[in-house]
Amino acid sequence: MRSWEKICIFCMFLLLFVSGPGAAQVQDKGRIPVQEKIFRIIVLNSYHRSHPWTEAINQALQDTMLAAGIKVDWHFEYMDSKRFKPTTVFPPLEELYRRKYRGCSFDLIITTDNNALDFILSRRQKLFPKVSIAFCGVNNFTPDNIYGIKRVTGVAEAADLKGTIELALKLQPETQFVAVVCDNTPTGKAHKNKFRKIARSFAGRVEFIELFNKTLSELVVGLKSLPDKSIVLELSFYRDREGKSFSVKEQAALVIENSRFPVYTAWDFFLDLGFVGGVMVNGRTQGESVARLAMRILNGEEPDNIPVLTENIDVPMLDYNVIKKFHIPTSRIPVGTIVVNQPHSFYEKNKRIIWQAAAVILILLFLIFFLIVIIIKRHRLEERLKLFNEQLEQTVATKKGTLNRREAELSSLFRASPTGIGVINNRVFQKVNARFCEIVGYSEKELLGSNVRML
Repeated sequence: MRSWEKICIFCMFLLLFVSGPGAAQVQDKGRIPVQEKIFRIIVLNSYHRSHPWTEAINQALQDTMLAAGIKVDWHFEYMDSKRFKPTTVFPPLEELYRRKYRGCSFDLIITTDNNALDFILSRRQKLFPKVSIAFCGVNNFTPDNIYGIKRVTGVAEAADLKGTIELALKLQPETQFVAVVCDNTPTGKAHKNKFRKIARSFAGRVEFIELFNKTLSELVVGLKSLPDKSIVLELSFYRDREGKSFSVKEQAALVIENSRFPVYTAWDFFLDLGFVGGVMVNGRTQGESVARLAMRILNGEEPDNIPVLTENIDVPMLDYNVIKKFHIPTSRIPVGTIVVNQPHSFYEKNKRIIWQAAAVILILLFLIFFLIVIIIKRHRLEERLKLFNEQLEQTVATKKGTLNRREAELSSLFRASPTGIGVINNRVFQKVNARFCEIVGYSEKELLGSNVRML
């Protein structure tokens, strides 16, 4: 192959190498990127926007979907059925949603709490036909609630009322009476039915005082007239018998201010409002759980094949400030209980700094130990070297003394020898004995340093 042909082939390979990535980029630019699907979800909330339970669920919904990379066009509706009766608000809400979402298609309906689920189950065909439903926060759920209804699943709200009462009795074993506060809202009725089922298991241990479906004034009188050795269990008081509504903070203040006894509850949004605590159901956990079910439905799984989650993770939680207020011994708090507002020890406040300082001290101690070891070894080496030098000096001195004695002996033998001896170096006398001087007829003084030619 000729040289110019080799050059041409090399240039072609070089051109392909350089242009390859560029060509690929041009092809990539020409492709139409696949559009990620944006799901449209409507969330029907039984309560109002500022209800802490509702806020926790909705935030958990969005956070969980976002963390999973699911893009959602959210539509949040608030039915406000805690402050207004469902019979009052449901008909106008149905008409509002029919007009508002006419021609709008949704990929999923999510409902929070009983009222919203009841609302949509009877109206789905009119408002959002064939759209799957995922619910959460439903009290006293049984399979009969959705029997014969297709494309529905969700998460039940299993408030641990029995566990909360048991926790209260562990903290206050002297308790004889438990006053139970509950309204007549749909949620209140569900709580009331659940409470009456578990109340039987406490027969002979405590006596229950039912403050159910009271007016504001009746509830105040009932709380103020509780006998000694009582505690209070708050279930729900969002609306009194006369229709007056109360927010979470308002009902908490109402019960706490009119009770001289500790108040317990099974919902975490009441904590930090003056309640002792209880075995609490968590709104965020409900939101996260229903979000995971929702993602399974959006990914194509049939809702009817997804079982309803009926077991919640309820956590015992207490408020340290209230525990101290009622002089409840902290030694009675069960292991594993979360205690909020507990003052932190010096160690807990400065844990990071303490561990950093401990690490620095540990390193310094190691360095000190290392230096001590080196110093000890060096000291031992110096001692050994000193001993060696002393032994060497002693050996040299001994050898030197021996040599001096030998030299003296040899010198004495040289001088006393009967044979004449003369030591010559470079034809010059270096040493002579007496006999040699007698033989040659010269004195030692004359011979030393003189040339042998003189003889």
